[in-house]
Amino acid sequence: MFSHQTKIYTPDGFAKIRNLKIGHEIISMTDSGKMISSQISEIQKVYVVKEGLLCLRFDHMKKPVYCSVDQEFFYINGSVVSAEKLEIGDELKGLHHQTLRLNTKERIENQETLNKFHQEGDDYVLYNIRIANDETIFFVNIGLMAKAVSYKPAEVYVDTSGNAYASYMENR
Repeated sequence: MFSHQTKIYTPDGFAKIRNLKIGHEIISMTDSGKMISSQISEIQKVYVVKEGLLCLRFDHMKKPVYCSVDQEFFYINGSVVSAEKLEIGDELKGLHHQTLRLNTKERIENQETLNKFHQEGDDYVLYNIRIANDETIFFVNIGLMAKAVSYKPAEVYVDTSGNAYASYMENR
């Protein structure tokens, strides 16, 4: 899941995820490595607590990638890794066999950076896209290969103790 400013590769070039709609075409990749044009079948608006946000900076990328800790990317060997498990120096797969090395990874705690996110209440809004033909690999920013997150809405809970964050984390 990505911030509203993340760019997704489309047949017309990169477009911000917040501007994409159901039915829009994006460039995706099949398991066999063939690039195709796919339609977006679902755009999920997901609310994430501050502790669930990461800022990733890669070689050759001017702007960082803001994503959730559970966002999945691809190592050079093709295996999938969540953003939370990435280590500095890891090499990830990009568009046209490009290698993107992770330079920095940090939790977002700086208020100036948090202000770049849309916020509703105490949660921050991220976007997750799903593709109609079940092709799950798509490209963000300058071509970093990403996978749609399998997301289920959290169960609704009522907190009477006054400690909403602790209850939220226990119920996740």
